[in-house]
Amino acid sequence: MLAAARLAAAQARKSARPSADLAGQPGPEPVQVAPRRRWWLAAAAVTLIGSAAGITWNLRTVEKADATGTASTATCRWKVKWPSAGIYDNPTRTEDALRSERNGTVVGPYCETHYNAAEDETYVKVGTDLAADGVGWMRLNALKSN
Repeated sequence: MLAAARLAAAQARKSARPSADLAGQPGPEPVQVAPRRRWWLAAAAVTLIGSAAGITWNLRTVEKADATGTASTATCRWKVKWPSAGIYDNPTRTEDALRSERNGTVVGPYCETHYNAAEDETYVKVGTDLAADGVGWMRLNALKSN
């Protein structure tokens, strides 16, 4: 009796399958596939869109009201925490460093940062007399807020 029930259940499953054509040929067995997580695709798209748009994040811009009541940007001071950290003319390491600062050196006075998506690196704007415009860039990872 149990064997007959199993046979009937197997025949019912076969007849429930979709057919490949109208001649009654059985189609392939359906396969269960686990859903894939595509979070990396969304992250890549956001990174590409951000870099194409030239997004700059000002992470440490601080505004305060001065005596006249108008807002002014505060100065930021950074201390080098690496044994040696380069100051670059642009926020990228594709060119040689203008100079290197040693551990403990205080730099600044700017609070502006720039994220370089190609290098996955954030740069901090610093003052230097070696750049034509008086502005250099250092990697944020090499600095700590002073």
